[in-house]
Amino acid sequence: MKNLGVMPVVAKLIGPQAPQAWDTLPLIQKREVLRAVVRPRLLPTTGGRAPFNPDAIRLSWLGKPAPIPDVDEAA
Repeated sequence: MKNLGVMPVVAKLIGPQAPQAWDTLPLIQKREVLRAVVRPRLLPTTGGRAPFNPDAIRLSWLGKPAPIPDVDEAA
């Protein structure tokens, strides 16, 4: 069996102390964690210079793909 490593910054966030550990991370490490565990997807919008809409962002956990309704075609 092959052992898979976990990035040290991600390893700090495993377990019941995760919320407290997250609060102590600098912004650059929080970004590193997010890049390691999620894939952001920007959903289609109305276009133009519409204001930022956080509802137009979907995060998918890496390693556990999930289709986005009305965006990804049915398999």
